[in-house]
Amino acid sequence: MGIERRNGWHIFRCDVCDTQREEKIDRNWDVSRIAFTAAEEDSWGFEKLRGKWVALCPNHSSRNN
Repeated sequence: MGIERRNGWHIFRCDVCDTQREEKIDRNWDVSRIAFTAAEEDSWGFEKLRGKWVALCPNHSSRNN
């Protein structure tokens, strides 16, 4: 899966090419949501595929196609 939470960070890893992006978070849900918003502003895409979330870097996100 391309999205994981580890030691206070959200780690987004492209499920196509393995490009990685990290965003600092804490336990607060609103701050966690900000991590996704920041990544989306950088043209990362997040899609649900077969019931699991996948992350797509700007090179593979449908937002850029």
